Order: sequence, then C-alpha cells, then structure tokens
Amino acid sequence: CIDCHDPHASVRYADDDWNPGQGLVSACASCHFNEAANRNTVAMANLDCVDCHMPKVTRSALSVGLEGDVATHLFGINPDPTAPQFYEEEGQQFMSPYLSIEYACLRCHSPAGPGTVKTNQQLHDLAEGFHEPTN
Repeated sequence: CIDCHDPHASVRYADDDWNPGQGLVSACASCHFNEAANRNTVAMANLDCVDCHMPKVTRSALSVGLEGDVATHLFGINPDPTAPQFYEEEGQQFMSPYLSIEYACLRCHSPAGPGTVKTNQQLHDLAEGFHEPTN
C-alpha cells in the first residue's frame, strides 16, 4: 500500500494545505511509464490510468448500475468479451481476480456513457495490445 499511498493521509478527502494529492505518493506512470506513454488511440490520451484500471467496482453499501462506490485495486483487465466480473459458487457471489470489459470499458462505452457505444467484441479487439507502441 505504501508504495502508492501515504498511510497517514486520507484518500477520500482532499485539502490543498493538509492533504495534497489525497494521500498519493506515487503516480502509476512513475513505474509504468511505457504503458502510460503507449495508448493506441488518441481519444483516450486524456484519461488517467485509474479511469480504466481502478474503476469503482467494489461496494461498501451502494451499487449504481455498472459502478460501485469504492475504487477497486484489481488492476489487470481481462479482454475476453465473455469474462464475468462476478461469478457464483455454492450459492455465494464472488468477484473475479481481474477487471472485465464490462466494468473497465462499458462505463464509458455504453449508451449511458460519454464514449462511443461499442460491443464487448469491439472492446476486446481494442483492448488487445492497447499499451503496445503504435509506431
């Protein structure tokens, strides 16, 4: 946790004087600079890493459509268009150990989102090799 977060600062409450950066001590691009530099579409250049890799999937008590109320710390995205975010086993619901396209991409690429509407297969095709150099 302390690689990215200050354990003595809140990530929920920002204040320029006593909590600048909401307790973050390191940006994703500090270590993952190749991924941050290589995005195979210009339209996504304005997004931060956390927009796709830390969506609000986790729920503390509230769920709103394709969004929970807590940012997940599952960073990996499974580009399989049929991969489930949640699955049931012996009558209990569990979260998969990755982000599905549904939660990483459809928050923006659905009719209710700000991006262009895309199918799961189209999102899979875009996600494959997304952070590889385009030159």
